[in-house]
Amino acid sequence: MNVLYSILVLAIWFMSTFVIVLMLLVILSKRKTMDAEIVPPKNLPKVSIVLPAFNEETGILPALKSLAAIEYPKPLYEIIVVNDGSKDNTSGIVREFMDENKGVPIVFLDRRQNRGKSYSLNEGTRNASGDLVACMDGDSIVRPDILSKTVGYFKDKKVASVSVRVNVQDPKNVLEKIIDVEYSVGLSISLKVLSMLDSMHVTPGPFSIYRKSVLLEVGGFDEKNITEDLEIAFRIQKSGYKMAFCLSTGVSTKVPSDLKSLSKQRNRWYSGSLITVWRHRDLLLNRRMKVFGVFLPFNYSLIVLGMVLFVYTLYIVANNIFIGLNHMRLVNFDLLLSNFTLSFDPLSIDVFTIMSVTMILMTVLLTKTSYTVIRRKVRDNFVGFFGFLFFFIFYQIFWFNAFYSVLRGREIKWR
Repeated sequence: MNVLYSILVLAIWFMSTFVIVLMLLVILSKRKTMDAEIVPPKNLPKVSIVLPAFNEETGILPALKSLAAIEYPKPLYEIIVVNDGSKDNTSGIVREFMDENKGVPIVFLDRRQNRGKSYSLNEGTRNASGDLVACMDGDSIVRPDILSKTVGYFKDKKVASVSVRVNVQDPKNVLEKIIDVEYSVGLSISLKVLSMLDSMHVTPGPFSIYRKSVLLEVGGFDEKNITEDLEIAFRIQKSGYKMAFCLSTGVSTKVPSDLKSLSKQRNRWYSGSLITVWRHRDLLLNRRMKVFGVFLPFNYSLIVLGMVLFVYTLYIVANNIFIGLNHMRLVNFDLLLSNFTLSFDPLSIDVFTIMSVTMILMTVLLTKTSYTVIRRKVRDNFVGFFGFLFFFIFYQIFWFNAFYSVLRGREIKWR
């Protein structure tokens, strides 16, 4: 193993270990308050829930039903559905639901022209009468306590947004179950830890709630950005506000059910994140941003180093296979003459093998700890738990695709 490869492995191992250990320490030190509930204020604020919808005829009805079942005083919340020029029967389903549920406070903005999700969110915000504006995806289902568990965070005047746990809606195949584990770690526990460090970098689209005055102050959602929930978080951070995360309630959402759809989704996510980081590069290592300013370059450096290691490893593996085949060619591919033996010598285990094993074990520990905090059981999704440990190879491919798309200037659509 050459020196460059060894340095690369050591750097990635150290950085990854640092992140996992830091997360575990925060979780352990705050384990009693990680999912603590914040008591809502006596005078409950009015909340406007903006639901943009584009060709959501299969998901909009469950979303509306879940919103209608929210345990919050009806006069103090409204649902603003923004039909973003849907070509299917989304509009008809919304109108039928309104006719059958007269007691549910719904405002329907039925636009024929497709203007994009960010435009729809801004349009809904402009028409909102609440002091708080919640934004959610058209195919998501919220828990009945989602407002009562989140509005209490806004008693702190510096809090600009609150996000909640994200789960996969009824995962069926292996991929959906793996993503469900990923969301439990990445879009739940990780964001909770980052919120404690004032370093949240995204307000997940399935459901996040904002202080309306702050949304207007920062200029609303960027209508030219394909990851509006990430870009708005950067501007909230830049404006000096806090971003909170609530683990005691959540939202379930639909996810891609095959690798092709997942690749398209992640290309949008990762490309959008690269574009956003570049646009807000003044935040990198900015002392005023404290931990957030350090987190950004650290995180993306780890991503780039991981990509380099991935390519380097592929090269080494391919080179070893070529050398092995070349040796076998000399004996006419006769395995008996090739002196092939299968043996195991514990003393031959090198430090890099040990590091690889420790990384897997630490990932298992972090995932299991995350499940414990959110009161889930590994045995209920063992297939997803096991598959998640070996899914990182696909992340490298997704990131390569994102870098390629951004560098080539390819147009990346929301859908």
